[in-house]
Amino acid sequence: MNLRLPRYIFYIIWVLVSIIQASFTELFHDEAYYWKFSQELAWGYFDHPPIIAILIRIGNIIIPFQNELSVRLLMIVLNTGTIYMVEKIVNPKNLWLFYALACSTVFFHIGFLAIPDTPLLFFTALFFYYLPLYLEKEYENKSILILSVIISLLLYSKYHGILVIFFTIVANSGIVKRKSFYMIVLLSLVLYMPHIYWQYQNDFVSLKYHLFDRSLNSYSISNTIEYLFPQLIVIGGLSGVLLFYFSIKHKSITAIENTFKWNLTGILIFFLAMTFKGRVETNWTSIALVPIFALSFKYIETNANKISSLLYKLSFISIGFIIILRTYLIYDFTNDAFHLNPEIHKQKIWANQIKEASKGEHVIFMNSFQKAAKYEFYSGIPSYSLNNVWGRKNQFSLKFEEDFIGKRIFLIYNNRPKELDSFNINNEWLSYRFIDNFVSYSKIKLIPDTSLRYLEKNKDVTFKLFIRDNILNQSDFEINKSFPSYLSYQFFYQNEMISNTQTPILLSNDMMNGVVDFRVHTPEKEGNYVLNISISTGYLPPTINSDNIKITVQ
Repeated sequence: MNLRLPRYIFYIIWVLVSIIQASFTELFHDEAYYWKFSQELAWGYFDHPPIIAILIRIGNIIIPFQNELSVRLLMIVLNTGTIYMVEKIVNPKNLWLFYALACSTVFFHIGFLAIPDTPLLFFTALFFYYLPLYLEKEYENKSILILSVIISLLLYSKYHGILVIFFTIVANSGIVKRKSFYMIVLLSLVLYMPHIYWQYQNDFVSLKYHLFDRSLNSYSISNTIEYLFPQLIVIGGLSGVLLFYFSIKHKSITAIENTFKWNLTGILIFFLAMTFKGRVETNWTSIALVPIFALSFKYIETNANKISSLLYKLSFISIGFIIILRTYLIYDFTNDAFHLNPEIHKQKIWANQIKEASKGEHVIFMNSFQKAAKYEFYSGIPSYSLNNVWGRKNQFSLKFEEDFIGKRIFLIYNNRPKELDSFNINNEWLSYRFIDNFVSYSKIKLIPDTSLRYLEKNKDVTFKLFIRDNILNQSDFEINKSFPSYLSYQFFYQNEMISNTQTPILLSNDMMNGVVDFRVHTPEKEGNYVLNISISTGYLPPTINSDNIKITVQ
């Protein structure tokens, strides 16, 4: 069979459909946030390494006018390349069946989105394609540089890439005896060193967030259920259960097949364990897609007569549902009847209405880094997310605040205080107020001088608190006399705030980069708590100024 014709037909149609989809689907919240990354290139960002920002910036250079396609252009290239690399790895005898299953895989269909998972999946496929060259000693030296570059790009895409590397080493533990293994490790570290240095410069903010701060909730069984159920659907539509079953049932013979088996089971079990810590996003397991396709196709082609017909039928049904979904992303044919996802429709109208209400002033969103980025993308006006203790830190905690100090701003709240005016957009009420001479101090770092690990219940605890200015002595506590700032603190229990106390300590410029005596009153009940020390300015909620301080009250 001549494979060129079906291959050309599939990839041409796939690219054309992706371009149409990317051009006419408005940005998701996260995409706008990553676009914001690309406006100031760096070796790292609060949530992710820099590849996603670089890819978006390149797309904006190729398409010089800003639109959805320019943001997603390189994603289409990598997404198409991912399917092609998986095809090369699988090397299917039945090419049409491979394409049918690829078209029923949700992970591939969302590959046009400008999210870190798109380059992550591409470099994962590239890694598995070149790995056999290294495992076969005949080609060991030729693959050292290639694998080192791919590994660094894998880690520059998303931190989850470390799982692929780890389980590959576990599956091939004998490679640690090779000198070339340490050459790859060293070269990969050298290539990744700029990001490591960025983390050092920023107090390893990404590691602290992902490893310690991302989830402070106690275990909920809903996290596990929400993780398990969608996995099989996004892997291969209605065929997902079968593909997973075939992957497990196939008996690995070669080293690369054993590597696939370790990665598949290791990744899925790892994220299952993570559900005991907090919520796991469905897309986090996308790196298991390559092992699933590689292993399941080995089994399918051994039992082709029994299985192929059923897989075709299930794939075509899945593709039908996916076509409906992809159409909905472009056009809301439900006419808002179900309010399925307000973040993907009428966002240009949303931005224009906010722009009109704000009278062209700078708009600041409270605890909404995604909306701030999306508003800036669609309005062309710089925006900012003012993060407080009811939210979380993000890229806006590292950048951009100083651009708004002293200006008149339009603040949109993430709740609806009765005393504020509101307006309705896309079935969402937004409360707002204008603020002249805006000030905020989220860049100020508050650091206790001692460990607060164990404290007595219902007691006053006094300690030294260091006040550090993180924007090169540019902060001014006295710039707006009508907006005085006080130190405050909050106790959280199981991610719920149980107390919010503003102290009488009024901040002044002579306290900057100095030490003050600070006192907190511990909760009345024993248990594990999180303490935040913050700054309350005027009638704004307290900002996030300290690390999450985990303490045990006894």
